[in-house]
Amino acid sequence: MTTGAAYVSVLAIWAGQAEEESGPRVHELRTFIMGHFGPDLYRFAVAILAASVVMGALLGLVARFLVACRDRMARRRERGSYGLALESFCVVVALHATWVAWTMSRRPALYSKWFYMKGGLRRLGQIVVCDVLGPTGVALLACAVLLVYLAGPRAQWPWWPGRLRRSVGVGGAAAIAVLAGFLFGVTRPQPPQLAFPAPKPPTPGQAPMNRSQNEKSMADEAYEGRKARMNRSQNEKSMADEAYEGRKARMNILLLAADSLRADRFNARTMPYMTQLAEHATVFEKAYVSVPRTFPSWTSWLTGRQPHHHGIVTMFPRWEDRTKDFDAAPSRFRRAGYRTMVVTDFVGDIFSRIDLGFSGVDAPAFDLVEVMRENLIQRETPLLPMLHTRVGRRVLPLMREVSAAADPDFLVEDTLDALDRGPRDQPFFMTVFFGTSHFPYPVPAPFHRRFTSPDYRGPYKYSWPVDLDVPSKETDEDIAHVRNLYDSAVASVDHAFARILEGLRARHLAERTIVVILGDHGEELFEFGRNLGHGDHLFGDEQTHVPLVIYDPRIGTGHRVSRIARAVDLAPTLYELTNLAQPPASEPMDGRSLVPALTGGDLAPVLAYSETEIWFSEETGLLSPNGLRIPYPDIENVTEVDKDHHSEMVMRKEMMPTIIASKHRMARDERFKLVYMPTRKGAKYMLFDTRADPNELRDVSAEYPEEAARLGAELRAYILRDPSLTMRNGVAVPRDALSTARPEVSGSPGQTLNAGVSL
Repeated sequence: MTTGAAYVSVLAIWAGQAEEESGPRVHELRTFIMGHFGPDLYRFAVAILAASVVMGALLGLVARFLVACRDRMARRRERGSYGLALESFCVVVALHATWVAWTMSRRPALYSKWFYMKGGLRRLGQIVVCDVLGPTGVALLACAVLLVYLAGPRAQWPWWPGRLRRSVGVGGAAAIAVLAGFLFGVTRPQPPQLAFPAPKPPTPGQAPMNRSQNEKSMADEAYEGRKARMNRSQNEKSMADEAYEGRKARMNILLLAADSLRADRFNARTMPYMTQLAEHATVFEKAYVSVPRTFPSWTSWLTGRQPHHHGIVTMFPRWEDRTKDFDAAPSRFRRAGYRTMVVTDFVGDIFSRIDLGFSGVDAPAFDLVEVMRENLIQRETPLLPMLHTRVGRRVLPLMREVSAAADPDFLVEDTLDALDRGPRDQPFFMTVFFGTSHFPYPVPAPFHRRFTSPDYRGPYKYSWPVDLDVPSKETDEDIAHVRNLYDSAVASVDHAFARILEGLRARHLAERTIVVILGDHGEELFEFGRNLGHGDHLFGDEQTHVPLVIYDPRIGTGHRVSRIARAVDLAPTLYELTNLAQPPASEPMDGRSLVPALTGGDLAPVLAYSETEIWFSEETGLLSPNGLRIPYPDIENVTEVDKDHHSEMVMRKEMMPTIIASKHRMARDERFKLVYMPTRKGAKYMLFDTRADPNELRDVSAEYPEEAARLGAELRAYILRDPSLTMRNGVAVPRDALSTARPEVSGSPGQTLNAGVSL
């Protein structure tokens, strides 16, 4: 045990001294953090050292057992302590290397930065482990090496079976066989078996809920029969009506969401299980989010209100902006007797920073100290095999904040555990939010090879290295690989969704659970030179267009809706589906219910609105070089540390008016889309015909001036709903900045923008 503890501790100390990012800003930030939070970080370093001692002691204990087994089978007499210690040390090294290889083969992104990206033998080693051997190969090779080691010198091999039976016994051999079977089994996950009712299609022109008598279930027939016999008026409901309404109000709600999930990836190639669900659900083909960033988008999904209404307009809201009563859907469901829960990984740390009404929040924390701890733990590759386990994540919850450790399997288990902890007769409102589809796209095995080429050797082989100093222009091979990596991540999330639905069925909850599939926003994947990411601009549909699928087992007929749906429409839809009271007229929602579409009816046409978020740097992709944005300082200079509230990063109060007024905004109907861009020279507009030009490459303001004027008037009216803004010469400006110089207006709706933008 001592040998193992010493070995792993030395490795942990060495890994902790790994080369860090450098630069004046990094040095300034590190100095600030150490000056204010040094004791916290030192205590965390001690905890890491303690973890290395525990891990090493466990390895030493196993090594000593294996050495004793080998000596016993070889009938070796007592030997010197030096030889025993040396052999135990070698076994510890082998066990640790095997454990690292096993974890690496299953979670390549977790090790990519410190192996593949370092080049040389490290790169070769990860390629062999992840691409040649894989989890199955590592498991079988480990078992083979273990058997050879226990067999001893080759001269003793003829007597090995008998000695094994006498020395280790049948139990020991069975343990090795069970271990091999377990390792082999976990590398080949069984596909989920989804089961849905097979509702008959409605007759032409008939809503799915208005089924003919021979299509009704026995419950419906009894219910309708009692209604007909009693001939009651609407305000004289019978007990049967009340029971029906009670069942309606007690339906469970399950939101299955993935970060950065694009609408065009909801297909049989990348999401085969959820497209199977869609055959029995309502698919909204044109669903749009209000802001293509996580924090404001989720607030709109759950409140039914636009960002200017609920007040969360950036990823770094101030304390006073996020601690008010949002009257969100989870709050209303909780007051109605529901158990409200959210389960997520690193992308869902927003839920630990805002109270939207969830009584159970299983999400990581996020503040400056946590960021520094995350940076420390990611360098501790010798400890990751132990820390990246269910036990390790419980002991050190910080692992959930590590982006490269986003594991859909763990999230599925956490979700099912959360379901099991509550009473079966209490309805639930649950949100499950997966981060594997968010960059760095940490795809686990076997999905990391689902769509990628094994021959690719570029910098993005196992993940998108967010903090890597990458070339300014990616090659076509790089771009193709990143897209395939993203698709593989989506496929892993689809598999996880299916496992959760399978878990619902196994717990007899599927028949009374409304399931919603959605994305908080989409993702740009280098389309037409627009780089990668989300929230920086509004060209194209990739960032704002997301899947929205609603499955209600009481309806069960699959169909597709071509009318526009919006994130703010979800909350009122859930209220109507469960008969919950909506917010009062004094605080109305901005969305409308989509229930008519669920039952085969039509929806009135509406406009979808969206806006950009904070720009992280002064140089923002295709915007800055073309003068398409109002510049302001980098993220380090527009945020500050809120020392009074958990050392969180928040927007500087004095910067908020500039950031809000600088946002790009868009309004769109089912065909045309108008993008508004404030600049130093005034407002610029671009109009796109998304039907004829779905990629939005050509401004058609001159060809459709009436459409540009119509959408421009609607968009300006929408902007003015923000009480902090007013219009001056066609530009949205802060109300408290009216004394500033009047901008020179160079564009207006109906005028073509010719800025030389490569779209």
